[in-house]
Amino acid sequence: MKSCVVTANYACDPNKVWLYLTKPTLNNWRKDVSGYEESDDGMKATEKNTDGGETQIVFTRKEKPRCLSCNFQKGKISGTFTALLLDAAFGPEKQKALSPARLALLLGCGVLLAPGKLVYLPLAALLLVVPAARLGRHAKAKKCGYLAVCLALALLLNTGLLADTLHSGAGEQTETSETTETTAEAENIEDTDRTPKGRPEERDADYEVEICTVNTTENFLRRLYYFIDNTRDPAQSELDFWVQALNDGDVTPAVLEQSFFLSPEHINEYNDISDFYWNVCSALLGTNVSYGNEDAFYPYFEQGGPVLAYKQLLGLDSTQTYFAELGLEVGSMDDRIPLDRAELAKEVEAARATRSTQSTADEADKTTYTPGYILRHPVATVMLFVRSAVENGDHYIRTLVGGSLSYYTVDLAWGWVVVLYLLLAYAALPVQGAALAPCGKARGWCCAATVVSCLLAVAGCLLWTPTHYETLYGLQGRYFLPVLPLLLLTCLPRRLATVPDEDTAQSHLTLALALVQAGVVVNIMLAVIAR
Repeated sequence: MKSCVVTANYACDPNKVWLYLTKPTLNNWRKDVSGYEESDDGMKATEKNTDGGETQIVFTRKEKPRCLSCNFQKGKISGTFTALLLDAAFGPEKQKALSPARLALLLGCGVLLAPGKLVYLPLAALLLVVPAARLGRHAKAKKCGYLAVCLALALLLNTGLLADTLHSGAGEQTETSETTETTAEAENIEDTDRTPKGRPEERDADYEVEICTVNTTENFLRRLYYFIDNTRDPAQSELDFWVQALNDGDVTPAVLEQSFFLSPEHINEYNDISDFYWNVCSALLGTNVSYGNEDAFYPYFEQGGPVLAYKQLLGLDSTQTYFAELGLEVGSMDDRIPLDRAELAKEVEAARATRSTQSTADEADKTTYTPGYILRHPVATVMLFVRSAVENGDHYIRTLVGGSLSYYTVDLAWGWVVVLYLLLAYAALPVQGAALAPCGKARGWCCAATVVSCLLAVAGCLLWTPTHYETLYGLQGRYFLPVLPLLLLTCLPRRLATVPDEDTAQSHLTLALALVQAGVVVNIMLAVIAR
């Protein structure tokens, strides 16, 4: 009598191996089997072979997904079969310490999470649910040291950022590091068929001295109209409108000047380097800073056109200082190229309308929802959350899956948002028969970490909300993205539905994502074109 032992290892979930062993017709992986019938108790089965014969199987051990044993009879051939499916979650590996490399990777990922927002620290604390045996010797010391490093790093980095924000005043933001990103943006500006943009048709030396030598916000506006729009006497109402917009922070000097020289009317006029710097520099700073220093400025224009050249000008220390004296932050460029000033004016008016409903005075903004205020006014706090959910709930839902882009100026159609949520729900479905993890106490701790992180994100916005606001200040759906995967794994019901085959489900999901993303891109293009 001859015997044979076959051993094989599979780098996949033991539940998947179990599924295929007990379902030989699944995905037609057994080419020799055309049908499969199983008794009600699952301990007897019949394989219908493609050659017309049958194989009778009597299971002697079913210990999902650890062990599967059976006796089989096919014609005159009989034999036995045993499959041992071992995994860390079921076998001795569960009590085996992680290798130094895997342990370092686990701890490193947690430490890298710490520099982010403090509200996500509960996710880093999930190392506590890892069994002590998996961490090897001195497991408690490793956990304590890890948590101490995460907390110290998070506090250090976030405290430094806060201190810098409070003491920097205007806040110097140089953008010379962004020069590598500007070439693609500059390609949106046509390099051909440009009408040269020259200097004002009728020079007025006295007027130029007046608006260039006295540093005021209104003179900055007059220079924009004079050097770029060739307008000597702009309407005072327009000047007052934009001066107020600058002072209120509804628009930055960088964006406002961009709406002049990169407007649909002027965007294709700049093909002469000297004229570009003369007009844009004079409008921005009241002087042509490139004069006599062309080697330091002209290469930017040659490399990336007006966009790159303008970004360099915004990053100059002299530019930062000039506008700091006016009490203004220079800001950065807008992503929209060209930028329609009429559309920009509408956005300013909308910001003012919103502020008029939420703000009464600057002093009022200093009184926010502190813990003491919340305890003294619980009803007002609850109503704040209710109004936020009613008025801004659609915004939170949309922004969680990227339904509002480009600083929330481009919205996807709601149909695409719904489809993205459906795909997200489908991706969260478990595989039929698979062991779900985490489970037990670990699942409880993961749920707690998820809920705490979400509450901390909301609380952070609440503490910044002035008490006279009608809704939460600054809350966005994207703040919940870091906890979304854990939310899907732990907090959703696990018996709603399952997928029979993981590979097929993944293929369907990938194809659906590709089609949806293509549709989303088309939606964005049409929205931008329409705008």
